[in-house]
Amino acid sequence: MAAKAVRLAGLLWLGSFWAWHFSPTAQQVLPAAVKFGWHFRYLTFNSLTLQVIQLATCVAHDVLGPRAPWLKQIADDLSCVLFPLATTVTLLYHGLNYLVPGAAREAEVIFLVDFSAHVVNSAVMWTDMLLSKEERTFSRRASYAAITLSFAYTTWLTLIKRWDGSYPYPILEMLSPRGVRVFKAGAIGFFSIIFHTGRVLSPRGREDRRLRRSLQQRAKAA
Repeated sequence: MAAKAVRLAGLLWLGSFWAWHFSPTAQQVLPAAVKFGWHFRYLTFNSLTLQVIQLATCVAHDVLGPRAPWLKQIADDLSCVLFPLATTVTLLYHGLNYLVPGAAREAEVIFLVDFSAHVVNSAVMWTDMLLSKEERTFSRRASYAAITLSFAYTTWLTLIKRWDGSYPYPILEMLSPRGVRVFKAGAIGFFSIIFHTGRVLSPRGREDRRLRRSLQQRAKAA
């Protein structure tokens, strides 16, 4: 029940925040609104869009239950893909801006925007993962989808650079071409590490390890 409440609250908050990007106010305070790629220039907005879809799917599954069994796998896969994505967005944003102020943003943004995009996003995903018991499988299928997504975004960054002449993140403009390639490869590796961290820390992962230890102990006793 707690996980369902978190998903519903997350959908209402992040869904409203996502819709706000289409408002006249957002067009004035967010520079991406008038640039190539619109808000999809940023990993943050791509993550937010997918997270709204993920939460909507999860809430639909929570409401419909047995009447739509096909939603269970979709909700699981989307959640497992979004877990590393939202976490990476939060950690890279705050980490890079701490090390090099302004390195991960093109302009100053208001507090509520910053908080929703870089705190609430990952807080919802972590809470959902930890409260969902064995619903989050972090399957191989989800792993492949997550890695594909990370490669797709780095390719999109390259297209933005060629079209606009600059990357959407100042940190990439500070690096040499080789440094950019190393940074992208490191980000993809970091993304993969976060995915596998979720697999290990999830209730399903902890239960699997408990069962393996139990089987090993029985084998030794035999």
